[in-house]
Amino acid sequence: MKPIFDTVFKTIPAPEDTSDQPMQFQVAMLDYNDFVGRIGIGRVVRGTIKVGDSVTVLKLDGSKKDFRVTKLMGFLGLKKVDINSAKSGDLIAVSGMEEINVGETVADSKHPDALPPLRIDPPTMQMTFRTNDSPFAGREGKFVTARQLENRLKQELHTDVSLRVEDTDTPGVWIVSGRGELHLSILIETLRREGYELQAGRPKVIYREVDGQKCEPFEDVLIDTPDDYTGSIIQSMSERKGDMLNMEPQGNGQTRLHFVAPSRGLIGYANEFMSQTRGYGIYNHTFLDYRPVITGW
Repeated sequence: MKPIFDTVFKTIPAPEDTSDQPMQFQVAMLDYNDFVGRIGIGRVVRGTIKVGDSVTVLKLDGSKKDFRVTKLMGFLGLKKVDINSAKSGDLIAVSGMEEINVGETVADSKHPDALPPLRIDPPTMQMTFRTNDSPFAGREGKFVTARQLENRLKQELHTDVSLRVEDTDTPGVWIVSGRGELHLSILIETLRREGYELQAGRPKVIYREVDGQKCEPFEDVLIDTPDDYTGSIIQSMSERKGDMLNMEPQGNGQTRLHFVAPSRGLIGYANEFMSQTRGYGIYNHTFLDYRPVITGW
């Protein structure tokens, strides 16, 4: 890691000291505590913030809301430590705001200037979660009731701004929507490790109507692979309706492939990709946009 750290210190400039200017702080992440509620985490862009300050939250819908900073925390490694003040460039966590969201700006009440909002990808995939009512219920977890699972899913909504949980007409069944297969897989694994038992249905993409036309989510796919496996990857992506935009040799026997593919074609592809490349490939995909549904597939 030392060469990486040295490169960071040499090439990335230190934050500009603007602690004498009106305060601006943008929320980039959320945390939650039963005692203080939501906690906004981010970087102080300019100015200074202190415990007890009266500040203004500039909401994403254009409204404003005043609150008093009740607690400030800085970071020592991965741990949060209580602090009394922070200045421009510091990474901090702020509590005292009941309904703060990612992308909103906390600013000096006398100079309520908003920062450009952060882009949050919308949910593109959903799964059905239900309580485990199989004959093996209760053998691997300690939280097995519908109430326990519902409370845990609602707790997750406090910190995961891209997650959606919808009730259904069937008791003990919820539709959970997220940003993709990985997002929902991490949630399921987290619940499993915490001792929650549940049954999950097959992932399905979320369709939307755009300009009167039914559309589905598409993703931007970047693949780095040894040259020997390029042909099989191109074939498999083609079968999944992926369009190759570029193929670029990287040297040292590596090739980078760039595709645009529908999200439903990528469901379950990670395992197939690992087998195709014998574990030597790197596969990245991010939400791109909604496009007309591919028919006849």
